[in-house]
Amino acid sequence: MRCPHARDLLMALAVSLAVLPSLAFKPIPYEKEFYEVSGAIETPHVAWAKPLAGGPVRALVIAPWGCHRHTVELGQRLDWDLTVATTAQRQHAWYEHDLPSYAWVSGLFQEEVEPDLRAKLQANYDVIVLGTDWKALPLWAAYEILKKVDAGTGLLIGYRQGEKYLDRLMAIGTAEDTTRLLAGIPIAGTANLEKYTDKEPLFVASSLGKGRVIQLRYPANGSAREYITPLELSPASKQDYEVYQCIAIRALLWCAHRDAAATLRFEGAVTWAAEAPPKTVPLVCESRDMLWRARIEADWCDRDGNARGSTAADLRLTAGQSTIEVPVPTLPTGTWFANLRVLVDGAVAGSACVPVTVTGAVDIATIEFGKELFAADEPVAFTVKLTAAPGNAVLKLRVRDVHGRRLKSIEQALAAADTEFRGSIELPPPLCVWHELEAELCTPGRDVPLAVRRAEFFREWRQADDQFTLVAWYGPSREAYMDRLINRAFAAAGVDTVYPSHVWGKDADRRCIETVRAGMSLLPYICGVRLDDDKNADPFIRKPAVTDPKYQTALCEQVRDCAQQFRRFCPAGYSLGDENYFAPWGREYCAAPSSIQYFQDWLLKKYGAVDGLNRAWNSTLKSIDEVKPTYLADARTAGAPAAWIDFRLCMEDSWTAIFSQLNRSIAAVDPKSKVGHEGSGSVDSYGAFDWWTMLRDLTLFVPYPDHAVQGNLVRCFRNPGTISGYWYGAYTFSCGGRRPATQRYFPWYCLFQSYNSSWYFNTFGHASMAHEVGFAADLRPLPHFQQTVSACDDIQAGFDKQILNSARVNDGIAIYYSPLAIHENTFRTRPADHAGDLDGICKLLNDISLQYDFVSQQQVRDGVLGSGKYKLLVLPLAIAMPEAEVNAIQAFAAKGGLILADLPPALADAHGRPYPTPPLAALFGKQPASTDLTVTPLRDKDAAGSVTLADGSTLALPAPLKVGNATAAPLKAQGQAGSQPLVLVSADQHTVLLNLTLDVYAQNRQKDLGLALRTLLADLLGRWDIRPPATVLGADGLPLSQVEVFRFVNGDAVFVGLMPEDFHATAEQDRLATLRLAKPSHVYDMRRKQYLGQRDTVPLTLHTCRAEVFALLPYVVGRLDLDGAVQTANGQRRMNCTGRLTDTTGQPVAASHALTLSLTGPDGCERAVYRQKLLTQAGRFEANWALAEDDPPGTWAVDVTDVISGIQNRVWVKCE
Repeated sequence: MRCPHARDLLMALAVSLAVLPSLAFKPIPYEKEFYEVSGAIETPHVAWAKPLAGGPVRALVIAPWGCHRHTVELGQRLDWDLTVATTAQRQHAWYEHDLPSYAWVSGLFQEEVEPDLRAKLQANYDVIVLGTDWKALPLWAAYEILKKVDAGTGLLIGYRQGEKYLDRLMAIGTAEDTTRLLAGIPIAGTANLEKYTDKEPLFVASSLGKGRVIQLRYPANGSAREYITPLELSPASKQDYEVYQCIAIRALLWCAHRDAAATLRFEGAVTWAAEAPPKTVPLVCESRDMLWRARIEADWCDRDGNARGSTAADLRLTAGQSTIEVPVPTLPTGTWFANLRVLVDGAVAGSACVPVTVTGAVDIATIEFGKELFAADEPVAFTVKLTAAPGNAVLKLRVRDVHGRRLKSIEQALAAADTEFRGSIELPPPLCVWHELEAELCTPGRDVPLAVRRAEFFREWRQADDQFTLVAWYGPSREAYMDRLINRAFAAAGVDTVYPSHVWGKDADRRCIETVRAGMSLLPYICGVRLDDDKNADPFIRKPAVTDPKYQTALCEQVRDCAQQFRRFCPAGYSLGDENYFAPWGREYCAAPSSIQYFQDWLLKKYGAVDGLNRAWNSTLKSIDEVKPTYLADARTAGAPAAWIDFRLCMEDSWTAIFSQLNRSIAAVDPKSKVGHEGSGSVDSYGAFDWWTMLRDLTLFVPYPDHAVQGNLVRCFRNPGTISGYWYGAYTFSCGGRRPATQRYFPWYCLFQSYNSSWYFNTFGHASMAHEVGFAADLRPLPHFQQTVSACDDIQAGFDKQILNSARVNDGIAIYYSPLAIHENTFRTRPADHAGDLDGICKLLNDISLQYDFVSQQQVRDGVLGSGKYKLLVLPLAIAMPEAEVNAIQAFAAKGGLILADLPPALADAHGRPYPTPPLAALFGKQPASTDLTVTPLRDKDAAGSVTLADGSTLALPAPLKVGNATAAPLKAQGQAGSQPLVLVSADQHTVLLNLTLDVYAQNRQKDLGLALRTLLADLLGRWDIRPPATVLGADGLPLSQVEVFRFVNGDAVFVGLMPEDFHATAEQDRLATLRLAKPSHVYDMRRKQYLGQRDTVPLTLHTCRAEVFALLPYVVGRLDLDGAVQTANGQRRMNCTGRLTDTTGQPVAASHALTLSLTGPDGCERAVYRQKLLTQAGRFEANWALAEDDPPGTWAVDVTDVISGIQNRVWVKCE
C-alpha cells in the first residue's frame, strides 16, 4: 500500500538538490583490479542463499572502497546479480579537492564518483544496499534512491545512522510482517549480538510507497571495514560471522520482496546427552507453498568452523506449518551448530542456524600449558583437566603447527578416577611459532570422541638474519574475523612479516594474533616518540621533552608492557615508531627544565668542572648550574660557537638516550629482541640525529630511500644482524610510487645494500582509507604488489643466503662523518648543505662504480684509519675537527694514506673556534689566509671553471659550481673558476683539495655538470690507482650512466650486482651494454643460471630496474654429489642429506656456495615448508629434516641446487 507521506518526502528532498563543482586535477590511477570487486579470493563459507530459488536477486551495493571484502563475502553466500558503486569513505562519497596529494586516488573524486553513481542509479534493481552514510550522498542520489524505493525497490541500510530525510523515511512507513526474518538464527549466543532484544531490536523496518526498507542497528566506526555486519567489539568466530551474513541475506531478500519460501526453527533449546544421542531432531518448518521436491541439508560444525559432518533428508512439505526430522551425526560434548538449508530442485528456499548443546557425564574442562612460550628444543608440558572421573577412557592427543603438519600424536589410557592428565610432548624443531594441541576423550563403543578441545601454544622460532623478508605495514589491526581473512591473504600473497601499526595498551597482543595464526612473523609498532602537534607551544620547548623523567617512565612502562604481551609470539622485532623527529627543521629544541638539567649534567660529565667549561667556551661562569641553552642567533651575534655546538651535541645525546632506554626496557623482557625505529633521521643541526651513536644500541632501522647518505650511514654503522631495509610500496608519489619498475627495484637494491628486508607501505585500506594500498578491497594482491613479491621470491631462492653471507667490497675509501662538522657548518651560515654534500659524494662514487664506507668520529679516534682497510679518506665539509681526529688523520697521511677534501679541513677545533694554526696545514696549506671563519669560505656558489686532467686534456666544469676561497700555495692548482683555484694537489700527490663542494651533484646528475664531476673524480682517483674492478660500458664504449654496480666477496668468489637506473625512473627501456672486468674470471649469470665462460667482458641487455647478478670464480663448478638416508629414533623420522660440490678438476670449491634444498613427497608434490638454504664449507654440506608424523611413507626426492652455477642434483630417499 502506498505510504501517504512518500510524496511529501520526495518533494522535500527534490527542493534541496544542488549541483556541486567538479575537480580540475587528474590523480594517478591504480591498476584495474583496484576498481573491481571480484570473488577470485574464495574463503570458507556457507551458501545460505546460493543458488537461490527464483534466480539471482538484482542488487546495487553503495559502500566505501575499503569495505568491499564484506561485499565479496556476501556474494559467496548469496545468488545475486551485483552492481557496485564505490564511495571514497564511509562519511564522504568522494574525496575533496583539499585532500593531501599523497592520498589522491583516481576514480574516487567527485568528477568520477558522481557520474558513475548517476549512471548506475538509472538501472533497475530489486534492492539497494547502502554501506555509506546517507548524509554523505549527494542530495540528487538520495532523491533517486527514494524514487526507486517508492516504485518498489528495496533498501537495506547496513548500520545505525541518522539524517533528517533518513529519519523521516524510517518513521513514516508501515513495515510488513518481519516476524520470520530472524527465525532460526541464534542471536543471543552470537558474539556482538547479545545486546539486541525486543527492547533494543537488531533492525528497524519501514516502507516507502511500494518499497521495503530495513536499517540494521549495528554501531558504525569511521575507519572500520564493516558495513553490513556488526562492529566486532568482541572477536567473532567463523560461525559468528556466518550468522552475521545470514542476517544480512535475510534482510536483503526481505527488502527485495524475495522472502524465503520456507522458514525453519527449533522449538526451544536443542540439547542431548552424548551418551544417548538421537538419530534425528524435530524441526518446525513453515512453508509458504507446497514443496514436493524438497531436501533438507545440514552442515555440522563447531564455533570455529571445524566440520563434524553433514546430514540430509528428502522432504515433501505441505503449505503451512509442519514438523520434519533432521538426521543428526554423533557429536562430542560441547556446543555445535547445524547450518541448515532447504533446497527445492537444488535451489535454496530457506535456511537456519541452530545451536546444539551436547552434554556428557564427563567433559574436557581445560587444556593448560606450563608456560606461555616454549624453547625450540623444550618438551611441551601441559595439563588436560576433566570435569569428572572418566571411567574407562583414553585420551588422544595431537599436535599440529600452522602449516597443518601433525607433529606428534599420543594416546594415554586414563585411570577410572583420573580427573586430569599431566604430560609433556617432545616435538621436532619448530618451523613456525603457532601450534595447537587437540585433545580427544574417547570411550569404548563410540565411533567419535566423547569430548574434544583445542588449545594454542607457542614455540620459539624466528627467521634467520640471512633470510630476506618482505615486511608489510598493516593497520589498524585487531582480532576479528575479517582480520583473519586479511592476514591469510597476506600470507598467501607472499608477505613474510606483518608490521601492525600503533598496537599498545590492553590486549595489544590479541589485536595481532591473527598474523601469527596465519604463519607470518610479527613486528609490532609499540610506541612513538613523535612531536605533539601543538601550534601554540613554546618554540624552544619540545613537547614532549624526551628528558622528562615522567615521560620516560611512562614510555618505558608502555613498551615493557607490550613486550610482555608480545613475547610469546616471538616477534621479529619491536618498532619504537615511525617518523620520530626531534624537531622540525630550524627549531632549536629543547629548553624544557628537564632538558636544561640534562644539558648541565652532560657538561659536567664532559668537562669535569666549571673551569674546564670556561676554558672551552671562553666564558666566566661561576657554576655549571648557570648554564642555559644557547640559541644560534645569539651565538652568531656573540661570535661564540662553543656553547651552541655543545647544546646541539647534548640534544643528540638526549635523543639517542631515549631510544637506548626503551631498548633496555624491552630487552629486560625479551632479551633476543631486535629493537629500533624507522622512517626517521636527518643530517642537520636540528634533528638531533647522530647516526653513529643512535645505531649503537639499536638492531632495527629503516630509512626512507630519497637520500643516499642515510641508507649508507645505516649500512656502515648498524650492528650485525640489524633488521634494515628501505621503505617503498604503494605511495602515490614518494619513494618511486607504484610503478612496476619501482617494485622490482627495491627488494634487490635492499639486498645489494646488504639489507635483510624490504619494507612495503601499505597493504590494505579501510572505510576511511582507499589510498596507498597493495591489495584490492576484495583481498587480491594488486599487480604492482605482485611485482615486489616476485622480486622477493627470486631473492629468497638463495640469493639472500649468498649475498648476506658475503662481505660487501670496499674500494679502500672512507668518508668522514662528523656531527661537529655539521654544526660548525650551520653556525657559519655557509651556502653548502652538509646533507647534500654527503649525499652528492655517495651518488658520485656510486655512479663511477666505486664502493665506500662511512667512518665516524669515534671510529677515527679508535684507530680505524690505521687498520689497513682504507687507502683514501674523504673529508666532506670537515672544517671543524677535534685534535684527536686531526692526530689520527696525520698518522694516516704519514703512512701514505690519501686524503681528498672539498673545502679546507680542520680550520676549527672541537668547539668551532679557529685553530691558531690549522693543524693540517702541512697537508693542505694554511687555509684560508684569514682565521675569521664567520666569513663564508665559499667565494662563489654559481660558478663555472675548468680542470686539467691527468692525460693533459682540459675538462670544462659548467655552472653551477660552489667554489671555495682556498689559496693554492703550497698546493698546485689543476684548474680554476674565475680567479679561484680548483683541484689543489700536494707535491707528493697524496692530498687533493677540490675547493668546491659536491652538494650540487645530485641535482645535476643527468646534466653536463654531473658528467663533468664524474669524469673529474674518476681521473683523480685513477691517479691513485683507485679504479672500479667492474664497470658497465654503453654501446659507445663509454661508462654507462645510471647503472649502479655492487660487489661482494666470499673467499675467492666475487659477486657483481647491477641495478640499471633507480626508483625515480619514469619509463622502462632496454639498453645494450658491456660489463668490463679488471681481470678474466669464470663468469656465471646467476639469475639465468648460465655459465658464460672465462672472460673479462660480458655483453648485457639492461632493463630498467631489473637487477643482474654475476659470479666471478677462479674455477668452473663441476659436480654436485649427494647421498641421503632416513633415521628413526623415539618415533621421530629424520631425513639426512650430505653432499659435496667440486670444480671440474675434482677439487672441493673454495668459496662458500649457497645451496637451496627442497623435498618432494611420494605423491610428487613439493613440501614448501621443508625448503632450506645453507652454505658449503670446503665444498661439503649436510642438511637435516625432522619429518612430521603425517608425512607419508614412501620414496622422497631431495633436490639440491647450487645458487651460483644453477647445477642441480637429486637423491631418492626411502622413508618408512
